[in-house]
Parts: sequence; C-alpha cells; structure tokens
Amino acid sequence: MNRRRLLLSPYPVWLALFFALTCCTASAAPGDASQAVLGRWQGRMADPGNSVTVGLEFKKSEGDIQAFFFCEEWDLDSIPIGNATLKDNEIQTVLFTGTLAGNSESISGTLDFGPMGVPDLKLPLVLSKAGAVPSAAPAAASRLATARWTFPTGGEVWGSPSLSDGVLYIGSEDGFLYALDAKTGGLKWRFQAAKGVRSRPAAGGQLVCFLSDDGFLYAVERSSGKLRWKFDTHTALVPHSALGDSDSRWDYLQSSPTFDGNLVIVGSGNSNLYAVDVTNGHEKWHYTTGDCVRSSPVVRNGTVYFGSWDNSVYALDSQTGAEKWKFDTKGIVQATPAVLGNTLIIGSRYPYVFALDKATGVEKWRFNYFGSWVESSAAVTADTVYVGSSDYLHLFAIDLTNGKRKWAFKTSGYSWSSPAVEGDVVYIGTARASKRHPKDGGDVYAVDAKTGREVWRFQTDRQGPSFLKGVVSSPAVGNGLVYFGALDGKVYAVPTK
Repeated sequence: MNRRRLLLSPYPVWLALFFALTCCTASAAPGDASQAVLGRWQGRMADPGNSVTVGLEFKKSEGDIQAFFFCEEWDLDSIPIGNATLKDNEIQTVLFTGTLAGNSESISGTLDFGPMGVPDLKLPLVLSKAGAVPSAAPAAASRLATARWTFPTGGEVWGSPSLSDGVLYIGSEDGFLYALDAKTGGLKWRFQAAKGVRSRPAAGGQLVCFLSDDGFLYAVERSSGKLRWKFDTHTALVPHSALGDSDSRWDYLQSSPTFDGNLVIVGSGNSNLYAVDVTNGHEKWHYTTGDCVRSSPVVRNGTVYFGSWDNSVYALDSQTGAEKWKFDTKGIVQATPAVLGNTLIIGSRYPYVFALDKATGVEKWRFNYFGSWVESSAAVTADTVYVGSSDYLHLFAIDLTNGKRKWAFKTSGYSWSSPAVEGDVVYIGTARASKRHPKDGGDVYAVDAKTGREVWRFQTDRQGPSFLKGVVSSPAVGNGLVYFGALDGKVYAVPTK
C-alpha cells in the first residue's frame, strides 16, 4: 500500500491501518496469561479538554492472539489491527502497549498514534474488562426538514454560498458562478469560467470576486455578471485530484477571496497568497509558503491570517505582505482562521484545534481530535467555538476561554463543512461515504447551540456517481432560510424553523 495514501486518507485511520497490516501481520507468541487477556477491554482516553472511550478486543485463533479496535463514538467496531504478543503480562499491539494487572482486571499502558501519522502523540490508557456489546439505543425522534426552494446546477456543488443584499452567489463544478434571488431561487445571471468554482464568492462594492479551478481570480459586476477583470493565480498548475485516487492528497477545496480596502486577497495552489488591486486586477504583492494555500484569508486591523499545506498558520501585513508571525501546526492546514477579540482559532490535520494569540501567534490552548483531521473552519461566538470533524463524526462546542469541551453532537458523516451560528442554533453540513455512514442520517443538521441537541435534519437527493454524497458546502443563513450547495448538484434553501 502507498504509505502516503495511508496517512492522508479521511477514511477511518484505524481501517486504513488494518489494510496496511493485512500485508505485514506479525507473528504472536501468547504466554500463560493468554486466557486472562481474551475478551473486550475499554477505557477513557483523555487529553486536556477532550476525552473518548476506546477499546481493544483480543481473540484466540490457531494459537495466535488477534487484536481488534472499537470506538462507538467513531462508529467503529471490531476493526482488525493485527496480532498481539503477550509475554510476562506485557501485551503489545501495533497501537497499544500495556501491562496486565496481577488480578487480571485492568491493562495499563499507552496508545501510540504514530502508525496513524502523528508520530509524537502517545496517550496513557487504562483498559478494564468490558461487558457484552450493548444493543444500540433507539434513535431519538427527529424532524426532517423540507426545502423552500431548490436550484439545479450542472455539476456537484462543493463551494459555499455568499448572501448579500437579497442575492445568493454560489459556484458549481459546471464552471458557472450563479446569482440567485435569495427568496425564490430564481436565476438573476450566471457567469462561466473555464473550470469548476469551489471558492465562496466575495461580494463588495460593485464586484463579486471568486477563484476557479482554471487558475484565475475573477471579478464580475454584481448587477449583471459581466467580467470586469481576471488575474492568473496559477492554481491550475496544481489541479484537484479525484478523492480516493492513489495519489490523492484529499485536496478538494479552493481558497476564497476577501476584500481589504482597495485589495482583494486570495490563496493559490502554487503556494502563494496574492493581493490584487480591486480596481484593475493587477498584483500588489504576493507571499510564498511551502505548499498549497487552500485556506481562505481573514483580515483584521491591517493583518491577514491564513493557513497553508506547509503545516503553518501565517500572519502578514495586509497592505505589504510582510510576515508578522508564523505558527507550526505539524499538519496540513485546510481550514480558514476564525478571529474574535485577541484570539485566533484554526484546526489542522495534525490533529488539533488551536487557539492562538492573534498578535503574537503564541498558543493559548489546543483541543485534541485523537487522530481525526480538522477540515472544518470554526464559528466563534462570545464564549464558544463550534467546529466539525472528519473521522471523529462530531460537531463540537468548545469553551473559548479554556479549550474544554462543552458538548459533542454525533453527525452521520464527515462534517468538513464549517458551521454557521444564527441565534441559538448551529447549522452544519455532512458528507457521507456510502460504504461507511448510515443512510438515514442528515446531510445538514440544525443543532441547539446551548445543549447540542438536534433541532432538525435535512436530506439531499444524494444522486451522482461520487462515493461521497451530501454536503461539503458551508451554510449561509438569512431571511429565515439556511442556504447551501450539495454534491447532488443542487442549491437548497431550507427554513430555519
């Protein structure tokens, strides 16, 4: 198996690990304590701010002890992780090394995240004998919402909508940027680029700016969609590869532009962040990172913040491009920073959500996702950070002050989408892989912001050949409606109540 594919797959890291191990399973040498270790064991794995219950099951087969991993919160059960060795009460698997207590009632040891691509993360774990697997609790009654209107495009909609002055702007893989009447979904105009549009459009003044996979940053007139200018960011030199390909880096986003006075700023697949004169499309400055910039820039008080695939978060002078500080996340940064007060929130594939001092880049706290990527960009209120997850399959509410979990809401797929908060409700999209995730879950959820309880869920048509279905698009909320695009090629408007 391609090692790079193993470490970068958003499929469960445990499952990817199993596929690798089937080619290189070690021989086991069980000792006298083999009978005592057989069965299911589980324990609570904790790191400051977050914790999760995980478990191991040991079974005897033809003289060997086979090890299996399970975690109900991640929808994983009996995932084979190869053979275990047992000698003098010391048990070792590819993930866990521990000691069986003299009374055979616990195993104390360490879970190693190295095989999952996080080489310096090891956490203590005490396992106790687990009972029989409990029957799944009946799902709580849920209200299935219906759409006020839908608009069909000619391709999958990966991008997120922007709502401005009663008009919804959104791109599609069919190469068009659409301007829709936000109340009715009627088409006002459309503009065609040479390739798909996955960036969230930025509306400002008389222009709408967006990035396309053809490599150009476009500026079109808000009233008509007429082209004003276009600027070559060379993004087409690093095209998106199909998710699931052996050489895929799970590169599925585009940077979205933002305005700062007379500048429009956007990231590029050629490792640059560009600042362009909004009046004529001429470059004012660029800053080169070490890899793709899919993160979208955020500007506050003369500083532009963004992440890069070179594992870094940057702060630059927005008018000159001069670097102010740089923070190493140790993992690809796909997400966009969220800034509130003096705090910047951003996640990475390391896998943590980081809180940084926006002036210095010094870390305030981190929230552990235990191996799951953090693709989702956070939404931040006065006291709470809301952010989705990948393999973790949860939407989290995290205390802004100390980084501790307030609540976690179980989603039915990857919440790569970024949450939108309106009043007391959080909205988030989920994308599901048909071979892993349940069919009866939602593609968009409305969740009570205080309690984490589901308010309603919405299901798209889920059509198309892609192995991913549902919503990657980040919702926009206004006019009593939630707007989003879906991988079935449609744009939806769903009533908030």
